[in-house]
Amino acid sequence: MIGQEERETIVDRILAYFMKMLHLKLERYVLYYKARWLIAIGLVLVYLIRIWAVGGFYVISYSYGLYIIHLFVQFLTPMGLPDIDEEDDGQVVIDGLPTTMRQVDSDEFKPYVRTIGEFSVSYTH
Repeated sequence: MIGQEERETIVDRILAYFMKMLHLKLERYVLYYKARWLIAIGLVLVYLIRIWAVGGFYVISYSYGLYIIHLFVQFLTPMGLPDIDEEDDGQVVIDGLPTTMRQVDSDEFKPYVRTIGEFSVSYTH
């Protein structure tokens, strides 16, 4: 008879195999930008038609919509953005935006780096 430890390892192996296969499929579809967005829009339309036909799931849809908005805000937020409540003594206001003097005087190129990537947003929902 299979012991509890052996059963857990078998389940872990099966889950690891399926996660590996899912990861390989996702890596293959990263290149198809337009197809991914068209499929996502199609799935959203099918879901909206289902909500309209059934006449329910409004609370679930509202919660899911808030979650998607949260992901979208994270997607647009640059990495390393300080909190608004955080106070810094060396702040200077230029054009209505608080900055520090070393940021104003620096000629260093700082590319826009998002908090989470596009593929991470589409993968999480």
